[in-house]
Amino acid sequence: MQRPEDQRIKNNARARRRREELKVLNLCGSCGKAPRTSKYSCDACRVRSRESQKRSIGRAKAQVFEAYGNKCNCCGEVNLKFLTVDHVLNDCYLDRYTRGSAWYRRVLKLGCPKDRYQLLCFNCNCGRYHNGGVCPHVG
Repeated sequence: MQRPEDQRIKNNARARRRREELKVLNLCGSCGKAPRTSKYSCDACRVRSRESQKRSIGRAKAQVFEAYGNKCNCCGEVNLKFLTVDHVLNDCYLDRYTRGSAWYRRVLKLGCPKDRYQLLCFNCNCGRYHNGGVCPHVG
């Protein structure tokens, strides 16, 4: 009996071979039916994949916002469309190459450290940036 990780590797290799075969035939690597309109997939599969990515980012973002209290740490704004995650130590260069749901999953994996990140509205976040690290509400 194969271990689960061996089975996963075997399935990934099989899927990779199948996508390469479909690519040679100029068929979509996901559904295998429609002709490719981009490098790997047809329009329908590309749209479906993008919608799935948006849902994944939304779920991870909601979990991070919930962990930080769903409100601005400075002025108390609660409209989620205005809120952003701020680097308390202004060390955003450390996270520069991690984006989207991977970044939110990374913050969740770190345990949503309050000493490194905080939730701010966009106004307070920009105010902090332009005011030497101090929000205009406070200073």
